[in-house]
Formats: sequence, C-alpha cells, structure tokens
Amino acid sequence: MRSENSSFDNFLWRVICIIRNLYRSRKILSAVSLFFILNTIGKIYPDLVNSLFLVPSGILSSVYLMSPMTEEGGFNIIHTSFGTVRLIDSCSGFSFFIISFSMIFYLRLKKLSFLETVLSQILLALPVWIVCIAVNSIRIVSALYASSFAGKHLNSSFHSVIHMSVGMMIFIPALLLIYKIYGRISNEKEYILD
Repeated sequence: MRSENSSFDNFLWRVICIIRNLYRSRKILSAVSLFFILNTIGKIYPDLVNSLFLVPSGILSSVYLMSPMTEEGGFNIIHTSFGTVRLIDSCSGFSFFIISFSMIFYLRLKKLSFLETVLSQILLALPVWIVCIAVNSIRIVSALYASSFAGKHLNSSFHSVIHMSVGMMIFIPALLLIYKIYGRISNEKEYILD
C-alpha cells in the first residue's frame, strides 16, 4: 500500500512541478503566443503584409540600388544592372518583424506588468517596423549581390540556399543588435532567459 501512495505522490509532485514551471515560464509563453498570433494575422491578411512590409522594403531597396521599383504581373520588380529582383511575399520581412517584436515584448514583460507591456508595445510598433523595413531592405540588396556573384560561380540550384543564408547572416546579427540596444536603453544586465 505504501508503494502505491508513494508512486501516486511522485506523480502528483511531478504534475505540480510542471504547473509551477509553466507558471514561471508564462512570460516566454506570452511572447510565443504573440509570435503565433501575429503570424496567423499575416497568413490571413497577406495584402496587409504586402502593403505594410513588402512595398516599403522594395521602395527602400530600389533607393539603395538606384533603380525604380515597378509592378509587373502582380509582383513588385526592381530592374538593376545586376539583374532583376522579383519581390514575393516571403521577401516582405514580416517574419523578422514578428520575431523582433516578440523578443522586445518578452524583454519588456520581464520588467513591467502585462498591461504596461502591451501598452508600451503599441507605442514601440512603429520604431520596430521602421528598423525591420531598413534591415529587410539591406537583406534584399545583399541577396541580389550574393545571387549575382553566385550566378557566375555556382549552379542555379544553389540560389535558394544563398538567399536563405544571406537572410540569416543579416537577420541574426540584427536581432542581436536590437537586443543589445534594448539592453542599453533599459539598463538591463540580465540574460534573455531567467
């Protein structure tokens, strides 16, 4: 009889520990939930993502490249001396916005209450959007240069790998920079995870 109680007690203790750990990680769960909510909104309203992220990124990229952006066949296209860039939905930089916005949400949630964090995130949406448009434009231009270089030396099947690699080489340092700048602004000396 004692062994049954102790195994049941162990089971209850494990359940209590899981619930306690979930309660402690509610900040991370809130940030992950925000990520999925924003991602879902982006999937439901692709035209909104296109007009808020893809078009401004394309315009800024065309300024960097000193070439006009035109719309042909439903796609935003930039004609340059290196080649033609066709901007599709995956070039919008919306995923980078979601990741950076959720990261800042989590960092603010560590310092403020939930309501204060939500209200401050509304005010931070515009600056984060501006940074994401600028970083995504740099990624588009970098991907064009990398593809033009790779076109001379590699098979065309590697272009998607190069495109993804350039995205990671631009976005990951940009996220680290956003994290460091936020840490300096808020005088935060802690790590991301508690």
